[in-house]
Amino acid sequence: CVTDGTGGRSRMLRHELVRGLAKDPGRHLILVTATPHSGKEEGFRNLLALLSPGLESVDLESVQGRERLARYFVQRRRADIRSYLDESTPFPEDRMTQERTYSLSSGYKELFDDVLQYARETVRDPEGGQLRQRVRYWSALALLRALASSPRAAAATLRTRAANLDAQDVAEADRLGRSAVLDLPDEETTESADATPGADGDIGEGDTAHRKRLKRFASRATSLEGPADTKLALLADVVTELLLDGYNPVVFCRFIDTAEYVAEHLTQRLGPAYAVAAVTGVLPPEEREARIRELTADEARRPVLVATDCLSEGVNLQEHFQAVVHYDLAWNPTRHEQREGRVDRFGQRASVVRAVTLYGTDNGIDGIVLDVLLRKHEQ
Repeated sequence: CVTDGTGGRSRMLRHELVRGLAKDPGRHLILVTATPHSGKEEGFRNLLALLSPGLESVDLESVQGRERLARYFVQRRRADIRSYLDESTPFPEDRMTQERTYSLSSGYKELFDDVLQYARETVRDPEGGQLRQRVRYWSALALLRALASSPRAAAATLRTRAANLDAQDVAEADRLGRSAVLDLPDEETTESADATPGADGDIGEGDTAHRKRLKRFASRATSLEGPADTKLALLADVVTELLLDGYNPVVFCRFIDTAEYVAEHLTQRLGPAYAVAAVTGVLPPEEREARIRELTADEARRPVLVATDCLSEGVNLQEHFQAVVHYDLAWNPTRHEQREGRVDRFGQRASVVRAVTLYGTDNGIDGIVLDVLLRKHEQ
């Protein structure tokens, strides 16, 4: 039995182990996976290669190729085991999905437009050569993503040094930039996957003109917390509606700063009748589970869990939660399915689970992510 529980960095070693076992044609193997195709063609092909030589290059667009694979591959879907061995298995009957939109407040829109203009300037600036330009590119992307997440994440990003500032070449700058900004698999991330990235790509010391400009942006972002944050107001309405409909929600955020900010405001909005807690990568795995147990222990208070993607895999939440809210869009379509899979899984007693996606109509980012990544993945 070779599972993800052995740690992300060991995946290559796990594959080498199973590949070695599969080389002996006289050995009979049953290979079991819960996610045969995660959206990555290369990973899927690597799995097929374990079954029989040549399958990794089989043409699955042809009938002959699919028939060849069918001799080795058995896929059982939820409908196949809803009733098994004369017993019904507890799976939700349906997943109800919904998209809810918001528009930025005037102050937030002004800041977004100013930051977008700043990002364009820095990316086009040739000063310092190609390396410094790549550092500025990833810093600008980090800033725009954090600003779309929350004013607190934006302020933290503006005050934080860029992760790739000390890169020695363009390839290293890109590698570190991707790790800090994009939603990569855990083994490709050099720091906590939910840590707020840095946007300060200035190599100068002290309060340079560039750094002063970032600090002014940060002050403006901080002033937008609370009533000026229409995204947060929409979330409060969505969470209230779910609770009134009998659903305990898990709210997924991209950054630690955003999750803590959201949990603070939901606590104030919902009042003492509800229990709200944030679980992020700041906590080691055993403390994450302890916090969830503490959150759900009081039967007199309905739980609301705010989390980052540190809980999107490997944690069962279906016993106490029946809904997922995507507060931040993931830049990896598999993450959305993983998030919803925390409640839409075996053992869920609710007949219908809910999934609500929030996105901004005028921030210039969410629409691209929805159309290019998420909706294409659904198709």
